[in-house]
Amino acid sequence: MKWWPFRKRDTAKDKSVTVAFPPDVGEIAVLKYHGLRALCGAFMGRHSACRSPHPFCGEMPDPGNSLQLIAHVITQMSQSDGTLFPAIYLCRSEIKKSGDDIGELGPMEFALSMDYADETPNRKMAVNLVSDGTYLVQYGPIVNPVERDYSTGRLDQNSVRELYCNPEPSHTQWHYWESELSAEQTVVPEYRCIQSGGQWFVVDVDRNRGLAQQVAWLQVADDPEHNFGIHSRPGVYVHNNDASEYSKVINENLPRTFP
Repeated sequence: MKWWPFRKRDTAKDKSVTVAFPPDVGEIAVLKYHGLRALCGAFMGRHSACRSPHPFCGEMPDPGNSLQLIAHVITQMSQSDGTLFPAIYLCRSEIKKSGDDIGELGPMEFALSMDYADETPNRKMAVNLVSDGTYLVQYGPIVNPVERDYSTGRLDQNSVRELYCNPEPSHTQWHYWESELSAEQTVVPEYRCIQSGGQWFVVDVDRNRGLAQQVAWLQVADDPEHNFGIHSRPGVYVHNNDASEYSKVINENLPRTFP
């Protein structure tokens, strides 16, 4: 009999459990703290070789092109147990300026020139807090959004995927700044995000008051632990047929091996 070197699942992350957010997660400053960190964790939790439907995976960005999106962060209540959690709505974006004007804009000016490309948000992230300060996010397309209200709609449960979001990973560079806009903010927090030249710039915008502040910067790089480390640790992995996220990413990213 020939034995195959099946690789067991790395269960290190399973030792961390999800916990409730603090009771004041509905307050603007606390909501923005967790929303920003979960969002940036999703930006950084990616890999060029990943073929799963993750929002920021795939080939490294072309240095000459930019990607932009607008993210709304809002507190919602779990239907199962009534706990509060941050929800992040991702909206495709375009900028108002065109031609040579674009190349002359810095990150702040670029962010303030961004507007919505669609009538509704595009994707949603339901954020869960993990005991080690990271996040597990339920991500997917949206059902029943309200036009021109970019903080509405529920996750399509038939297409939900799980993302592991580490806001302070060791594989790349990142920096956060505390927002000075939170104290008097009365609207849904809005982050305008620009990926350019292998970097993400995240700008906090208070649309009502016409104020903006950069609150995060990070470098785009492959996360060696993405998809349970399968892209960085070659080997033969067990293909299960269950509905777990582990089985999904194995089946999507690795060829089947038969004796």
